[in-house]
Amino acid sequence: MVKQEEVITEELAPDEMGAVEQETPVEQPPGNPFADRLKKRYPDKEFQGDDEINASLIEYLDELEGFQSSTQEADEKLREVLENAPELTAIIRDISKGASFTEALSRHIDVDELTPMEGDPDFDAWNNNLAERKKSRAEKEQRQKMYQENLDMTVGEIKQFAQDNDMSEEQTQSFLSAIGELVNDIVDGRLNKPNLMRLKKAIDYDTDVQSAAKTAEISAKNEKIEAKKADDKKKVAGDGLPNIVGQGGKDVTPKPKDDWEDAIDMEKNRRNKLI
Repeated sequence: MVKQEEVITEELAPDEMGAVEQETPVEQPPGNPFADRLKKRYPDKEFQGDDEINASLIEYLDELEGFQSSTQEADEKLREVLENAPELTAIIRDISKGASFTEALSRHIDVDELTPMEGDPDFDAWNNNLAERKKSRAEKEQRQKMYQENLDMTVGEIKQFAQDNDMSEEQTQSFLSAIGELVNDIVDGRLNKPNLMRLKKAIDYDTDVQSAAKTAEISAKNEKIEAKKADDKKKVAGDGLPNIVGQGGKDVTPKPKDDWEDAIDMEKNRRNKLI
């Protein structure tokens, strides 16, 4: 029996014995199969659990059902319109096959018969729609003209701005890219704190510059005042000797005379000598 146990021990290598003692890894449960698909529809959402995934799934299904309902209503309305205007159906069919609108129109409708005569049921509507279309076209042309003028002005302003600020072409492109990103965020209705801070700094720039200039002006005045006080203290201190006080407590320290006083004293002394 002892001999048999030794044989068994020799057959089990140390690494094999360790392998037998290792625990079997626990399999992770599969993730929610709808999470990845919902992430495409709601990229800004972070799903923390099945409850949030299910809520988003219901929201998505509601959107799809609403879209399906509105699409069905539009299809029914379009079918009704095409049934009442077979010429329009023919025009659409020709255009879908590659014909131009003018070509398809001339093939299926007599253009001379389109304009209603006074007294026809749709005469007033025709004239009103015609006037509205002309007005709309004029406004569109005006907007396009204004846009082009603004674009030309903007290009010139950017070039002048870059030149005034010694900006290289790379710096200018980087600057314009930053502005473009900010404008796109604003147009998309996405205003976060960094964007708001950039706008605040731009709006407050002139005020901040004026405030800084005023602070510097006050600081300069304070420095002058302190320098004047220090100079006055030096004049009051004099040469450091105590002031001479006479009877009655009056200060009899001789005051320095200016050149005019010296000249007057010399003239008085000369006249006294002559007398």
